[in-house]
Amino acid sequence: MFSEGQKDADHIAVLGSYLYITPETEQYWGWRTEIKIISENKIKITAYNISPEGEEAIATETLIQGNKSC
Repeated sequence: MFSEGQKDADHIAVLGSYLYITPETEQYWGWRTEIKIISENKIKITAYNISPEGEEAIATETLIQGNKSC
């Protein structure tokens, strides 16, 4: 999926959208993904679903911890 956004020194936030089609409805949904650097060897990736009404809910959250020797 294609996303666009911005980044700063320890944070990246991107947004995207898609069209959900069924025989009964067409709805535009969105998603937002945030990547946050917690420390030198730890990052957190959080993905949010965005409803057609604009309400956000966490879809997934991943905490990645590396090894200082990497």
